[in-house]
Amino acid sequence: MLDLHQYQSLGAALRDALDRWPNETCLIEADRGREKTRFTYSDFKEMALPLARALEDAITCGARSCSRRSSRT
Repeated sequence: MLDLHQYQSLGAALRDALDRWPNETCLIEADRGREKTRFTYSDFKEMALPLARALEDAITCGARSCSRRSSRT
C-alpha cells in the first residue's frame, strides 16, 4: 500500500503504483453488480498514458476544459 502523505498529487501516487505493481489488479469495471472487465496496473498504464499525453498536447495553459463522468450506485 502507498503512503499518500509521501506524494504531492494523486497523479504522482498513481504513477508510482503503475510501476510498482504492474501485474496486480488496478481496476474492475462492473455493470449492475457483474464484473465486465479487469485491468492490471500495466493494462491501465498502456491505455491511460496515450490519452494523458494527447490531452496534455491539446490543452494549452490558460485554456478552458471540461470533464464529465457518470456514476450509478
